[in-house]
Parts: sequence; C-alpha cells; structure tokens
Amino acid sequence: QTSSQTELENWITAIHSACATAVARQHHREDTLKLLRTEIKKLEQKIDMDEKMKKMGEMQLSSVTDSKKKKTILDQASSCCPSLSPLCPSFPQIFVWEQNLEQFQMDLFRYRCYLASLQGGELPNPKRLLAFASRPTKVAMGRLGIFSVSSFHALVTRTGESGVRRRTQAMSRSASKRRSRFSSLWGLDTT
Repeated sequence: QTSSQTELENWITAIHSACATAVARQHHREDTLKLLRTEIKKLEQKIDMDEKMKKMGEMQLSSVTDSKKKKTILDQASSCCPSLSPLCPSFPQIFVWEQNLEQFQMDLFRYRCYLASLQGGELPNPKRLLAFASRPTKVAMGRLGIFSVSSFHALVTRTGESGVRRRTQAMSRSASKRRSRFSSLWGLDTT
C-alpha cells in the first residue's frame, strides 16, 4: 500500500524501468529506448499480419457451403483444443491466430508501458488492451469474475503455455504411433 498517488506512480515507473533494462540485457543491447521502439514496430507488423490472416481464415470458413466440408472443419476444431471445445472458434488456425494476437497485444502493451516510463510519458490505456481479448478469453475471464490487465495477462500466458504443451504432446503421440507401427514389424524375419 502506498500513501499517495505520486508514490504509486513512482513505484510503477521504477518497476517498468527495471523491466525495460532487463529486456535490453536479455537482447544484449545497450540502447534500451531504441530496442523498445524496434520491438514495438516488429510487434505491430506481426499483429497486422496475423489480423489479416485471421480475417482471411474467417472468410474462407464462411465461404464453405457444403455441410460435409463444414462438419470436417468443425471436427478438426474440436480436436485442436478439446478443453476449450465449446469456446474454440470453428477453424483451428483461427484459434491459433487469436492466441498469437492476444500474446502480441500483451507484449505491445508491456513494451509501451516500459517506453512511457523511460521517457516520463503517460502509460497506455489498459482498456485498449482489454478490447483485444478474444471471445474465448472474455468468456473465461467472465467465469472468473475478473476482467483486468492482470487476469488477462495470466490467462494469455497460461493459454500460451498449455497450447505449447498440447502441440508437444500431439507431436510426441504421432511420433510414438509411427514408432509403434514399425516396431510391430521388428520381430518379423523376411529372409
């Protein structure tokens, strides 16, 4: 607890400045401001690209009129993320783009906070960040009863980790299936 708004702002500035320095150290860079500006520009480009790809995917899905093809796509969606099945969009790649966009927006907000603190400027509006939450994220945060930058960050980070874990498990399962197919032939002598 702080005794005044000024003290709170000083703490926030100090924390953001320390984080910015840590980011620069991780990238082995001396000029923190230049690094943050470069990273912000890269993130803006990634966001722009993924937004375009997501829109194209949504248009592609909406253009599918054959019910069998649509069902196939929907079946793929439920297998892509069974834990989020009712929340998962109807096209698996759209779900991936949504996750990427949330992560990119979170990183962009973070870097803008760091930059503002280093330059003595005003922090970005957190409402803008929360506006980028996808429908599944909003539903999950609604269930928790907390819709804040902290809860959004926690959920995006958790979703990202579980997404990586799911992909890793899926890859290891497919590799073990391939091994088991061949291992069933190991005992056969064809000579």
